[in-house]
Amino acid sequence: MNILVQFKMQRTPKILIIVDHEYTALNIATFIVKNKLEKIHYYILLDNCNYHKKKNIKDIFSFLKNKFYYYSKLNLEYKYFRILKLTSFYKIYKLNKKNKFKTLKFYNQKKLLQKNFEKIFFSRSKSSRIILNHFNCEKIFFFHAFSDIIHFRKTNIFLKIKRTIENIVSFYIFNLQIIPDHKILNINIFNFYKSKFRQIKFLDQKSYEFVLRNFLRKVKLKKIRKKIILINNVPPYKYGNQVLNNYVNYYLKKISKYLKKEIDKKKYIIIYKTKIEFRSKKNILYKSLLKNLPNYKIINENKLTKRYIPIEIFSYFYRPKKIIAPTSTSNYLIKGFDPTVEIILDDSKKFFDNVNKKELYKQIDNNTQLVLKQLKNIHKKIL
Repeated sequence: MNILVQFKMQRTPKILIIVDHEYTALNIATFIVKNKLEKIHYYILLDNCNYHKKKNIKDIFSFLKNKFYYYSKLNLEYKYFRILKLTSFYKIYKLNKKNKFKTLKFYNQKKLLQKNFEKIFFSRSKSSRIILNHFNCEKIFFFHAFSDIIHFRKTNIFLKIKRTIENIVSFYIFNLQIIPDHKILNINIFNFYKSKFRQIKFLDQKSYEFVLRNFLRKVKLKKIRKKIILINNVPPYKYGNQVLNNYVNYYLKKISKYLKKEIDKKKYIIIYKTKIEFRSKKNILYKSLLKNLPNYKIINENKLTKRYIPIEIFSYFYRPKKIIAPTSTSNYLIKGFDPTVEIILDDSKKFFDNVNKKELYKQIDNNTQLVLKQLKNIHKKIL
């Protein structure tokens, strides 16, 4: 579906982009290419981005002719009103009010509130939810992950009434932006949900690939001629050594059994990839794979590039035959570009089912289950 964007051309149009994640940046850049908006002036706020995200996002937007960057380190929390937490109303109100003051101060210092923007492109970054109602212009929401689809699911009448009350209080008293909002256009890269959502406009693969290829021109990646198995994994470092060691033993047992049974070590090379925050750590899982699978050629992503590259871009370049990974948005994007790739879920879910019996992990588990419940049919179809 074509998405036409019109501007009054009496002056140079200006757009504010508030972004904190590469997926959102890819989404926004694809929208710009799709609608041929490259010549507009962009004011891009990188909201609480680390060094690697800053570099990646700036390279994603490198094709833009006129752009001005701003950097926010406001690591502020905001909370929406929830009927079941009515007793915390005043505490949440005070927290949001305090953080809104800090956010307004930052935007004023950068003179962003004084600019007359035609549009704002935003996602779920922290400052965007607090600041949006201070701009009188069109706002467009861009997905930051497939889990955002939860906000568009159909609900029963009782839940709908409950949510309406919560949204009214959150918007008019807490002054927080609500998603979905019938006044706001919602954009995702392309429809890997295989479903119809009237509230969401989808982009096209051709424009997205232009953005990917432009990004890859900025990156040096060593080429590999053998068939590739890509292991994308995030060990649970933050949960302590006991949980970490249990996880490594569990994972090694599962993956060793799979590789020895299914994979010809002479035909494949295995690339191990993890999140940026764990690349500089003593990578216990990678070293354990080397030790337990000495006959397999296993290399760390560090050997291929000094930069951190998001998995969906990394996979687009290397075109692996198989990917062993947990459930994530990246799986859907990778599968969308290469239907022949085999994605094997790494079975971490069963491990964390046991871990999540403890209070510390309940919220993580609940969020994961909510996403999978909404996407279970889609999940079975493409994975």
